[in-house]
Parts: sequence; C-alpha cells; structure tokens
Amino acid sequence: MKRTLLSGIGALGTALLFVSCHKQDCGACFSPPQPLKIALIAAQTGDNLLNAAPYHPDSVQLFYVKDSRQVKVPFKVMPYAGLGPVIHSSDLSWLSLSDAHTFYLYLNQNDTDTLYVKTVAKSSDCCTSHPLESFLVNGEQVPQDRGTDVYTVEK
Repeated sequence: MKRTLLSGIGALGTALLFVSCHKQDCGACFSPPQPLKIALIAAQTGDNLLNAAPYHPDSVQLFYVKDSRQVKVPFKVMPYAGLGPVIHSSDLSWLSLSDAHTFYLYLNQNDTDTLYVKTVAKSSDCCTSHPLESFLVNGEQVPQDRGTDVYTVEK
C-alpha cells in the first residue's frame, strides 16, 4: 500500500514537473486584441472632424443592438500626434470576438455610421493572438495607417 502510494505521488510529481516546464517554455505568450483607433477626416480638406462642427466629442456614441436595445460600448476620444482627436476603444475589439460584429457610431443627429468589426482568436503552439480580421465602415474597407495603426474614415 505504502509503495503504491509513493509511486503514485512520484508519478504525479513527475507529471507536474513536466507540465510546469512545458508552460515555462511558452512564456507569457498571449496577445490581447489591439484597441481600435478611428480618425474622422474631412475628405476635401483633410481636417480632423472631431475638432469642431459638425461633430463634437461629447455627442459621439458607440453602441451595438442586442435584444432590440442599444448597448453602449466604452471609448475615449484621445489626442493623437499629428492627427488630433481619435476615437479609441479596446472594448470594441473584445466585443467583436463574440457574435457582436455590427456596431454603430453616432456622430450627430444627422450622421450615424455602421461599423463591421471582426476580431478572431488564432492559436499557434502555446501562443494566442487576436488579430483584426475585418473592419468596414458603411460596407467599405477603411485604410489603416501602418505607422499609427489608426483607421482613417473620410467624410
């Protein structure tokens, strides 16, 4: 009995050692979804539209619809070097991992854009990343500035 118990403990210890060493080999290998950053730019002038009329940062809302109700998505309007105010949301990326892919960006009483956002989970070995697979505004692909990672929406 004692021998069986000791061999069982020894096998368990060896298994735990193997698993813990294997996990250490992976390191901290988790990449959360990146925040989505959106600049609203005047197509004709290149001016940032969140600086003044017709859009004011205090009136902008981001939401999705669930069970016929609007669910607000947290975001911030943050200054971004060389661009001015930019809409910044980590929650939008996280929410798009689930079934919520269609969001609405309310800018003022006359202008609400439809955003389609899809973030996916990709696993390789022991690492998981969450790249943005698709980002559309009103059904159109939006360019991303590779230097700033900001999506520029021209209006």
